[in-house]
This record gives sequence, structure tokens and C-alpha cells, in this order.
Amino acid sequence: MTSSTKSVPTFNDLLQTAQGAVAQLAGHGCVPRSISITGAKPLIVIDAPRDHAFLGGVQHVRRGGGEMVNRTVMAAPFHGCQIEWDVCSLAPVHTRH
Repeated sequence: MTSSTKSVPTFNDLLQTAQGAVAQLAGHGCVPRSISITGAKPLIVIDAPRDHAFLGGVQHVRRGGGEMVNRTVMAAPFHGCQIEWDVCSLAPVHTRH
């Protein structure tokens, strides 16, 4: 009788995964701001890339940044990691007539 067990990655496995992803991100000119290895896969927060087409990110969280700015956290899977970055945009100005 064989049993199929799911292998749980060790901290060192996750660290190596994060290091590989950071090397790939560096090749695209991305700068990591933080790396967190606390869950099932590493989370790497980067500065907003000029061209994020290689990431194919989707909106993760939308937050109001105040009256003038909207802040959106984008996220994408990348080489076994979760990559996140902020996108800020001007909020529409409402005028009263």
C-alpha cells in the first residue's frame, strides 16, 4: 500500500524559492522592498515596476489613500512566490455647481 503525502516546504526551501524569484525580478529591473516567509509561499513586495507585463498582475486590494489619491495593491504569482506592488492614481475631483 502506498500513501501519497504532500510535501510541506521547509523554511530553507521557501528561502531558496524567494532568492530565485528576487534574482529573476532583478533581471527585470525590479527592486524588492520586503520579503516575508511566513506562509505557504514567500511574499515579495516590490516598488511599482515600469513595465509589469511580465508579471501579469491583477488587482488584489483597493484602498482609499485619502481625498486626492486612490491606492491599489496589485498581485501576481511569480516563480513560486506572491509578488505585490502599489499603484497610486489621482482620485476624480468632484466639483459642486
